[in-house]
Amino acid sequence: MPPDFANFENRLDVVKKRPALLYANLSVRLAHDCIFEDLQSWGVNIVATKPDSDAPPMNFQSIRQLDVPKGRDGKHKQIVTQLLSDIQQLVPGSALKIPLSALPDTKENIRSALNRATHHRGMEVSTSSDAEFLYVWVVEPEP
Repeated sequence: MPPDFANFENRLDVVKKRPALLYANLSVRLAHDCIFEDLQSWGVNIVATKPDSDAPPMNFQSIRQLDVPKGRDGKHKQIVTQLLSDIQQLVPGSALKIPLSALPDTKENIRSALNRATHHRGMEVSTSSDAEFLYVWVVEPEP
């Protein structure tokens, strides 16, 4: 046990009975990652609410914002990444012709995901479809 926690274990029983005490006593100490992880490994649930005797108990577990995943791999990431790669290789005046049977989801959902991704990258693309294919092309700026 780290030396700065020598006294903490003796106070753990008191803290479990009075969660507000945990918030007050450890708010400064939680700045250190190793301390937070030690508390969790000891079975102490760190809550994100301020101590308030009238507050109802939390319904969901809380975690540090540092531990929240920042990247998001949505279910359409693979197909959108492939489409973006192909779109960047298109010569002006050409379009991608994608079989609807090759899409992992509906053409509407893929079109929406592609639209979000292209807008995020500052690209302007247009789409069209028929009964068998989804067509995607880069919108050329008007002269």
